[in-house]
Amino acid sequence: MKSSNLLAAFILLFQFSFSNGQPILRASTSEFYLETPPGARYTVTIGHETISSRNGRFRFFDIPSGRQPVEIALNNRLVLKSDIYAKPGIRSIAVLNRNFLNTIRDLDLDQYNLDNWDRIVEDNYRGSRPGNRRSYQRGGSLPVMSPEAFSNFMSSLRKAPFSKDKLGLIDLTVGYSYFTVPQIKQVINMISFSDEKFEALEKMSPYIADPENVYELIESFRFSDDKEKARSIILAGRYKRDRHN
Repeated sequence: MKSSNLLAAFILLFQFSFSNGQPILRASTSEFYLETPPGARYTVTIGHETISSRNGRFRFFDIPSGRQPVEIALNNRLVLKSDIYAKPGIRSIAVLNRNFLNTIRDLDLDQYNLDNWDRIVEDNYRGSRPGNRRSYQRGGSLPVMSPEAFSNFMSSLRKAPFSKDKLGLIDLTVGYSYFTVPQIKQVINMISFSDEKFEALEKMSPYIADPENVYELIESFRFSDDKEKARSIILAGRYKRDRHN
């Protein structure tokens, strides 16, 4: 009886998944990190846990996997009521911008050694969490946005009613991931006005993951003057990226 109870408890805590064809144990709970505009007092509730803070960062641990209700209030006024899907063994990182919730990164807790937000801990500064570092894309510290995360990002952009709202979402997201040229083209095409298109390109150009394909970005603009302006923005973005790497 005692052994069967232990087995049941073990199954509740872990589930099997596969990596490179090999079974691995994955925690059945999740983590959810949320970034809000700093300075204002936000109260965030996920499931039965509530956190209030002015520092703009909220950390939720041991969330049961599956759909979980989320409520966000600003100065005790409800600004968002929705659901998140907590993925087993995953730390999801989201940002709140103009009352839209956008999940921008999913980090595998079994594969990453993480600090208290989303940075990979170097080998000589590993924390207590077991696991192996994954290789990162260009820049050494940021991954290319995954197709799933990009789909969530685009969904949030579609819901944003005005160009300024879309640009605000872009501004919050670019510091967390690199983007491929096709992804950047999709974002730019979602913005209506030329000036805002260039502003979006300026925000995203330091985070181009495949600079060998930037000619596609330039060619996506119709007029020669616009092509030249896009080229200048991309070159400036490359300088900014190289200076900070």
